[in-house]
Amino acid sequence: HEVTRGLDEHQQAARLRGEFIHLQGVIYSVFTKVETTWCGGCRKRILSVNAACPTCGSVDLIEFTHVIEPFEPGLNWPVICVADPHPRKDDVFSWFTVAPSDDVYQIGELACSGTYQEIARAVNDYERPWAGRLVKRLGDPNILTQTDDRQKRGMTMRQGYDAAGLRFDLANDEMTSGIREVREALVPDPRLRKPRLQFFNTCPRTITAMSRWTWDDWTRAKDKE
Repeated sequence: HEVTRGLDEHQQAARLRGEFIHLQGVIYSVFTKVETTWCGGCRKRILSVNAACPTCGSVDLIEFTHVIEPFEPGLNWPVICVADPHPRKDDVFSWFTVAPSDDVYQIGELACSGTYQEIARAVNDYERPWAGRLVKRLGDPNILTQTDDRQKRGMTMRQGYDAAGLRFDLANDEMTSGIREVREALVPDPRLRKPRLQFFNTCPRTITAMSRWTWDDWTRAKDKE
């Protein structure tokens, strides 16, 4: 206890677990890839001492992680595909499923390039296990409405995907409320004793992005709008 007295959660992790202090500018600083302890009293990540919070003394502690082993979602769980297309890099697709409890799990991700037809084939092949449960496709409106000449000069990326059989609705790109909702979902629920948003460990690209996305990245993204 004396070793961690007066240290914040990041300094404690660095002192006791050897983790690098890199979370100060990270938007989702509560996100963790490893088993971590949450204090219900302080409402923050902690390193517990004698099964209690070293800051407030609370024993309302939750062991949690956001990265989990894959499991087979229920047959009645809807699946949503989210696209992050790019005119010069790989297009990235993520799949999420929603449990009856409204918990959200990322169950897949795919990065691919090529013509719209080639990408559509890759997407359809990847999501085949969930094809009957797919209820919606969403994409970044700022990119989908840009012109892209892979299909036909003057055609937008959304039109290119449409022509290849992938119909995307335009997602809500209001950043501030979106970040707030994701942050809330990452916090362990006191009743369920786990976060409402978790990621299969087969989604390394997303896991890395969640660990590293900083305020500076967000500011640059807003400047491009």
